[in-house]
Amino acid sequence: MIKKNSPVELARTLGIHEDLIVKSLKSLLEMSLVKLEGPLWSATSHSVHLPSGHPFAKVIHSSWRNRTIHKLQEGRDDGLHYSAIHCLAKKDQEIVQSALKDAVLRCRKIIEDSPAEALSVLCVDWYGL
Repeated sequence: MIKKNSPVELARTLGIHEDLIVKSLKSLLEMSLVKLEGPLWSATSHSVHLPSGHPFAKVIHSSWRNRTIHKLQEGRDDGLHYSAIHCLAKKDQEIVQSALKDAVLRCRKIIEDSPAEALSVLCVDWYGL
C-alpha cells in the first residue's frame, strides 16, 4: 500500500521468499486487492479490514502475532510491546475493554486519513481467563 513494488522488493521488505510473494500477489489479484502495472504491483485500496467474524480473521491475527514473536526473538526492540496479567473486578474488565476498543477505533481513523508512507502493525489482545 505504500508504493508500487516488485515481488523482489516485497520479499526483501517483508522477509518472505519471493515465490510466496508471487503466489500471494496472484491470490490478491483474484480478490481485486492488488493490480499489476507493468512489472510493479500496487494495492487497490488504502485500507483493508476484515470483520471479526470473517473466516480469515483468526488466521490473520495469528500470523501477525507470530511475526511479532519472531521480531522479538531477533532482538529488534523498536516498537511498543506490552504484556501483563491483571486481576481486577469484572465491571472494570468491561471498562478496560471499552477503553481499548475506543482507542483502536480512534487510531483507525487517524490511519485511514494518513498518507501511506510507512508500514506498521497493531495487535491488541484483551480477554478474561
